[in-house]
Amino acid sequence: MERGQVSFGLVGRKPDSPHLDFRFFAKDRMVFVVRPEHEFCKRARIGIREFCRQPLIVRDVGSGLRHFFEAAIRQAGKSPNDLTIALELGSNEAIKGAVMRGVGIAVLSTYAVHKELAAGQLKAIRVPLCCERDMFVVQDRRRTVPLPARQFLRFLEANPVLELTP
Repeated sequence: MERGQVSFGLVGRKPDSPHLDFRFFAKDRMVFVVRPEHEFCKRARIGIREFCRQPLIVRDVGSGLRHFFEAAIRQAGKSPNDLTIALELGSNEAIKGAVMRGVGIAVLSTYAVHKELAAGQLKAIRVPLCCERDMFVVQDRRRTVPLPARQFLRFLEANPVLELTP
């Protein structure tokens, strides 16, 4: 964004930068997903201690989702060091593929997995963590947003995102 490579972004946290402008866009919910054959699919709720012992597939350090997830772990009285991180990936698609192959449990945005949940390719499990976060449109104040990007932003504002629940 600050290098001028994109006109705007949709983010889950506000990094410190005097050049960036953030506007609330939508509520997002983290969801914990497993493959349909996973033993946790048969249980109503998983304890935080047991969850931390499971192999986890997480977003890369620096991502908004990773930051939010680690904050939720701390809020639950645990440390990110208590997690059993099996794989760290930079894309939601790669994470979903690893879960489907049985590598472990993943935490992703509901928006990222709603199709797979609806199709039964992934199953959501309940973990006692704070799961909601705000999403923002971010723009660089120093740059003029090109017309196509402005039109897309107007479209987003006119068509609010529906809240998705697993």
